Amino acid sequence: MNIAIVALAKNEEFYIEEWLDYYRKLGVSKFYIFDNNEVGNNDLQELLKNVYDVELIDAHLLLFES
Repeated sequence: MNIAIVALAKNEEFYIEEWLDYYRKLGVSKFYIFDNNEVGNNDLQELLKNVYDVELIDAHLLLFES
């Protein structure tokens, strides 16, 4: 069985690796993380760019219309 998590992260650079490890131990095999850091803050992107089971999406690219 494949389990995926979709999550929104903002300024989580210090905790994201521990969070990922926890959910991997529970059986999660894929992560889709929307990066909501401030524009110009690429810390999360740099940390996760080579992680095989994480797809990082820039939340600022989403268009929300009211």
